[in-house]
Amino acid sequence: MREVDQMIFSINPDITPKVKTIGNTNTRIIVVKDFWEHPEEIAEYAKTCDFFNERENIGLGNRSKETTWLTSHLSCTTYHLTDFFLFLRSKFLMDRSMNNNCNEPTYTFQVYDSVKAKVPHVDGTPYAAVCPLTGCEDDKSGTAFYRLISSGEEYLTAGNYREANIFTSKRAEHFEQYHVQYHEYNTLIFYEGNLFHNAVADWKSDDKRLTFNAFTW
Repeated sequence: MREVDQMIFSINPDITPKVKTIGNTNTRIIVVKDFWEHPEEIAEYAKTCDFFNERENIGLGNRSKETTWLTSHLSCTTYHLTDFFLFLRSKFLMDRSMNNNCNEPTYTFQVYDSVKAKVPHVDGTPYAAVCPLTGCEDDKSGTAFYRLISSGEEYLTAGNYREANIFTSKRAEHFEQYHVQYHEYNTLIFYEGNLFHNAVADWKSDDKRLTFNAFTW
């Protein structure tokens, strides 16, 4: 049995979140440079974890079958992460609703073998975040955001008939990409989960794409 030092998961106390607006709806995404205080230790921890295939086990990602990834759920005390994301939600996105605070957030590591997503997706939680833990200067990866060409919609209400109607009839060519937030090492991107988005990458290094991911309420 291996005991993990919880302190490696500390958030850098000197961070300064920055707001960026994208799209026709002036959607806000939040960028936080140097997010983790000990990113190297977290990456080393993540590389020793056991991962599982989300598509094969729980059916996630069926619309983007050319993208393959494995997931490991973060096992540590995460109250500080939950508090931090609530702070981002409230201060920068002006969301002070309390009705979802009883839901458990999900924190994971994801390792990508290939990133060739074709159809954008939305997440099942109101907010999501990604923070790369690997990469070199020659690697280009990011989170891309899209709009539906026919209507100009850049987001939807996830989990109801609107999502079903769009994703049962629309293919990649029905969307246009309007922004890519390129990934930088240890830089967190926080955004609304109901935005049409996917992962994009031109990965040249031998290291697989490793990210910390958050799906929060």
